[in-house]
Amino acid sequence: RRLQQLETAARRAADLTNQMLVYAGKGTGTRAPVLLPDLVDEMSELLQTVISKRARLSTSHQPDQGPVEADPSQLRQVVMNLLTNASDALGNQDGQISLRTGQVRLGAAQVEALRFSPGPVAGDYAFVEVQDDGCGMTEEFVRERLFKPFQSTKANGMGIGAYESFRYIQDLGGRIEVISEPGRGSLFRLVFPQQTAAAAVA
Repeated sequence: RRLQQLETAARRAADLTNQMLVYAGKGTGTRAPVLLPDLVDEMSELLQTVISKRARLSTSHQPDQGPVEADPSQLRQVVMNLLTNASDALGNQDGQISLRTGQVRLGAAQVEALRFSPGPVAGDYAFVEVQDDGCGMTEEFVRERLFKPFQSTKANGMGIGAYESFRYIQDLGGRIEVISEPGRGSLFRLVFPQQTAAAAVA
């Protein structure tokens, strides 16, 4: 088990190096079929280290999910950023963070209503969502500032992590749904088109 953890850590370090090269314009991301439940489960121990000690993290998966076409390292970073932001929203208080994956069939109008939607394409989508019961955000902040760089609800925050996550999601052809209310927490749901043909999952 320790050897497996060492191998996983080494692969994640290699992924991080490639991610920095992509960001600097010197590398290219590699897309592959990814099962969201497997990706989240593989990260389970790491995810516990990025959230507050006072946060309770629960994960759940719908069965029989299809794969999505994505760069696994970028998708891991997106999940990490969402968990970090959810933890920050709790501040110094005890709180609950829920991480769920599943699949859903969306009509054209439902798809078009989501953020970063390139067009109304009905079909089957896989999703990953993070929900917290922290400070929440106003509708104005979500609409006007959340998806812009260097915006943050924290007094000393730079907000680049969330912006980078949204850029990755857009690059992967994903869509975003955000539900939030001050004092009542936030829910971020990311949806990605499922692959229709059977594919080998790395």
